[in-house]
Amino acid sequence: MILISIIIAVYNNEKYINNAINSVLAAGNDVEVVIIDDGSTDSTPIIVDAIAENNKNVSVIHQKNQWIYASFNNGIKAAKGEYIYILNSDDILVAGAIDSMRKTIEKYSHPDVVWTKVEMSTCDNDQRIISTKPLNPLVEKTEYVNTLSNESIYYLLKSGLLYNQANLYKRALFTNELFDNDVFGADYLLNIKMLRHINNYVILADDIYRFYIYEEGKGNTSIGKYYGYEHELYNRFYDEAIKTIDYLKITQKEVVDHIKKERRIRFSDELRRLLFNESSKSLEERFTIMFEESIDKTIYNVFSDELEEMECRFLSVLLEFINRTGVESIRRTKYCFAYELLDSILRYEKDEYDYEKIREAVANKNNPFRIGEVIYSKLI
Repeated sequence: MILISIIIAVYNNEKYINNAINSVLAAGNDVEVVIIDDGSTDSTPIIVDAIAENNKNVSVIHQKNQWIYASFNNGIKAAKGEYIYILNSDDILVAGAIDSMRKTIEKYSHPDVVWTKVEMSTCDNDQRIISTKPLNPLVEKTEYVNTLSNESIYYLLKSGLLYNQANLYKRALFTNELFDNDVFGADYLLNIKMLRHINNYVILADDIYRFYIYEEGKGNTSIGKYYGYEHELYNRFYDEAIKTIDYLKITQKEVVDHIKKERRIRFSDELRRLLFNESSKSLEERFTIMFEESIDKTIYNVFSDELEEMECRFLSVLLEFINRTGVESIRRTKYCFAYELLDSILRYEKDEYDYEKIREAVANKNNPFRIGEVIYSKLI
C-alpha cells in the first residue's frame, strides 16, 4: 500500500510548478503525487502531463476551474495513500521532508496527524531566498500526544500549526471533514474541526515545508487581499474553535482567552483589509462598513473585558489609513468627526475644547458603536 500521497493543486503556475513537483520526486518513487490542474490556461497542463508521462507515481487530474480548496478535495478523493500531504504549487518541501515524515509515521505507530513546521522564506521571483524565519518558533522538539487535554490543545493553538494545510493527515480523517470551498482560510477551519475526530498526533520538530513570500508581491494571493466576507469568516473561526473546545470538554481559561485574543487580532486585520483594499467600494462605503457594521455580539463578547482595546484597535487602523492617504480622505465623508476624535484624543495637553470634540464625536449619529466613549471615560 502507498504510505504517503502528496496533493498539488495548480492554476496557471508554469513558472514554479516544476520546483514544487521536483521537491517531492527527490524523495524517490514510493510516494504518490496527485496533481490537480484547475483549468490552467498557460503551459501548466503541458508541463504536468510531461512529468506524469515520465514518472509512474505521478498522476494528473484536469478539471474546469473550481478554486483551490475544491481542487484539494478532488485530489484527496483520488489519492490512494494512507496519509495525505498538501503542497501549494508555488512552495516546496525541504530536502529530507518525506523521509522524516515516513520515519515519524513508523516510529509512532501511524498516528492520526503529524503536524509539521513551516519555514517562511522571502524570495525574488526566481525563488532565490532573501531571508527566512520560522512560522512555528514554539515547536522545538518532536512530541507524541495520545490525549487531547487542556495543555495539548492550548499548545496547538499557540504553535500556529493549525493555520495551514501543511500537515500529514490520515486519509481516513477526510471521511469526516473536507475543505470548505467558499472562503479563504479554509485550512484553519478544517484543522479546528479535525480536532474533534483525532485520537493522537505527533508534533514534528523537523523543518518540512518552505512557504515562499514573493518580494514583488506575486503569488500568495490571499495575503492582504480584501474578499468582503472577512468579518463573517473570522467569526466562523472563533465559533468553530469554541465548538471544538466545548466538544472536547476543554475548560482551561487560557484556552478560551487565547481564542478570544486571536479574534481580537483579526478584528484589526479585517478593518485593515477593508480600508486599504482597492476594490470597487467607494471610500464612503468602506467607512460605512467600518463604523456601522464591523461590531456585533461576537466582537463585544471577545472584547468584553477589553473594550478600550477594541476602541484602540479601531482607531489605530483608522489613524494608519489617514496617515497614508491624508486627512482629506476622511474629511470629505460624513465620518469626518472621526478625525476630530483622533486629533483630540492624541493631543498631549488637552483643554475643554478637546474634551468637547471627543464628546461630540462619541455622540455623532454616524458613530452608532460610540467609538471613543471608553477612552473618554478614562481620560476624564
